[in-house]
Amino acid sequence: MSHEPDMQSVADGIRELGYYPFHLPLGLKLNESDRTKSPCIRCDTFDGYPCLVHAKADADVNAIRPSHEKYANFTLLTNAKVLRLHTSESGQEITSVETEIAGERHWFAGDIVVVGCGSINSAVLLLRSANDKHPNGLANSSDQVGRNFMKQLETAIVSIHLEVNHANFQKTIAVNDCYWGEPDFPYPMGMVQNTGNVLADMIPAEAPPLMAPFVKLIPHYERHLLAERSVGWWLQTEDLPDPNNRIRVVGEKIHIDYTLNNTEASDRQVKKDKKL
Repeated sequence: MSHEPDMQSVADGIRELGYYPFHLPLGLKLNESDRTKSPCIRCDTFDGYPCLVHAKADADVNAIRPSHEKYANFTLLTNAKVLRLHTSESGQEITSVETEIAGERHWFAGDIVVVGCGSINSAVLLLRSANDKHPNGLANSSDQVGRNFMKQLETAIVSIHLEVNHANFQKTIAVNDCYWGEPDFPYPMGMVQNTGNVLADMIPAEAPPLMAPFVKLIPHYERHLLAERSVGWWLQTEDLPDPNNRIRVVGEKIHIDYTLNNTEASDRQVKKDKKL
């Protein structure tokens, strides 16, 4: 996506300091050469908000909706909670998917069963599907299902400028110069990208916990003055796999054991980017 003028000036400033900002790849249905063929309108509520014109190229827009329209044998069930997977006596095949819909149990079968419940609930479903052949859960003879849970170390920074930022769509810049570390720290520190626009109503919710009570006292108009002079940045550092960071199922309860790690790399990234 092209930079709007105010964001272009930010990118130029970063480049003048010796870094290599680039255009952030985004999954948007945008055709900048022919806007009549473009669902995306580059609005100011893109990041973190539902898209009202269906311009985000996500699985719903790009896969589920077209399939539902094209194929007569496509059925989508919502509000259906999958409870467990049942196997054959040999334990080698999934024979049914046990599901709860509107308080009633239903069982579904198919030649192919795809588990796509996200990093936490995929592990939960496999662990809850334990049976005689798989006493520790399906696909878990190695005791690795649910282990090495990673969630990344993420920091949001807002830079406040004296001049108004007129860019309507600000999430276009990325910087990866520190991805492989620094001369005195040869370990990956992470990547930097813009957040979407900072809006006045977001500031109290996103403020650090100690500041939040005071930020709420700032009148909306003054928060608006801050928001329109700001640029949001999103810093992302990978955490590291640790077998003790894991998803566990005890009875009906889900336990997430997680201890932060790789914090030195994240702290260096934050320090460096605040200076930048």
